[in-house]
Amino acid sequence: AVDYNPPNPDTLLPYFNGVYAGMLHGDGRPAHPNGIYGGLPILRKAQRSWPAIEHYWQTYAWSEGVRLPGCDGIQYDNGQTIAGVTVDLNEFRIEGWYLPS
Repeated sequence: AVDYNPPNPDTLLPYFNGVYAGMLHGDGRPAHPNGIYGGLPILRKAQRSWPAIEHYWQTYAWSEGVRLPGCDGIQYDNGQTIAGVTVDLNEFRIEGWYLPS
């Protein structure tokens, strides 16, 4: 998660490379799918420059009202109250995911 607007997204590349390297099996295959949560600038950078990242979850903050294509999840409203609890509303569209009946 990148829950702020970094002035230079390139500074995060070593972190994400390290996370990815730590998730590899001995044969070089990823042990788990990986993803990133953040605003428009960081997700744009990830889509263009970090091919190891497979899933994208875009926050409402730092996105200037723009929805980036290719995101699995979009946070579209903040600070809503449901059953007395403050939550952020999100929409997810991931191929192959389903809700059990």
